[in-house]
Amino acid sequence: MRQTSALFYFLLAATPAMAEPEVIQTETAYDVAGSTVEEIRAAMTVNSPESYWGYTRWYVSWTAQCEVTVKITYTYPNWTAYEDAEEELQDYWDTFIANLRIHERGHANHGLQAGFEIEETGCVEDPYGIIEKWGEQDVAYDKETKHGETQGAVF
Repeated sequence: MRQTSALFYFLLAATPAMAEPEVIQTETAYDVAGSTVEEIRAAMTVNSPESYWGYTRWYVSWTAQCEVTVKITYTYPNWTAYEDAEEELQDYWDTFIANLRIHERGHANHGLQAGFEIEETGCVEDPYGIIEKWGEQDVAYDKETKHGETQGAVF
């Protein structure tokens, strides 16, 4: 009995624990000016760095020891005239930004899912294919939500 217990604990100790991917999230902003919906909308269209008012980029990496890292960068507009605007326009902006954040978190979730899946497979079952699969989910998500429109990310 004692040998079985010792062997069990040895095997248990030798089995690597499933760790979660390290997640690094950052947020960047681009400035937009304007005192009306039309001016703000035009400024977002011109100033947005990725041709979308909000944008999420995710990147999954791993080491030879299968230590997985998911880096997520969110880009949102920063309305510089917010403090001077009328309360009704501020409320409209606040609703838009809240809904845009919800939409962009959906994209981030795809990167997280890719990281978890790569880690679950021990980094050996085609990590690049997993990343491609979740990248395709990003495209399908934008099509399904009309780039956030169905989630209220409209201005």
